[in-house]
Amino acid sequence: MEYVVINDELAFPIPDGFHIMDEEERSQLNMLGGAPGTCLSDPARHMIISIGWHKAGRLATMLLNTAEIAKTMEARIKEPMADFDYALLEFVATRIGGKQANGFDYVYETEGTPMFAESLVLKNKKNLYYLHFYCRRANKIDGVEAWSSILSSASWKR
Repeated sequence: MEYVVINDELAFPIPDGFHIMDEEERSQLNMLGGAPGTCLSDPARHMIISIGWHKAGRLATMLLNTAEIAKTMEARIKEPMADFDYALLEFVATRIGGKQANGFDYVYETEGTPMFAESLVLKNKKNLYYLHFYCRRANKIDGVEAWSSILSSASWKR
């Protein structure tokens, strides 16, 4: 199986059906906000994963745990997503490569298509990783299964 490695330390498998999006495909999205990272896509099943990272530059961010960062992250996207019928479903916790990650599940609508998403934040030393999963709500069960499989197979390289 092929893997994508983020920041030379966090490896994720690329399951069948997914591919690493090229720059042209990524230019149509506004997910990473200029942060280094990558995006995976499964166009047949209408799923997108974005994984970005950055150094936790502010002391406050370094002192917060991932649950607190996730709540801040959710508060920041709530307002701009209001035009897309955003609704928070729940806050979630999981483990990625043995480390605690926290985030939230939400729904929204884009171009008339109901969507499901999960956003997670993970800390490793002074690095913050942001993981976002998007799929059509009609494909949520299959999508969450694929997403969970990717997360449970992630590993640290150093």
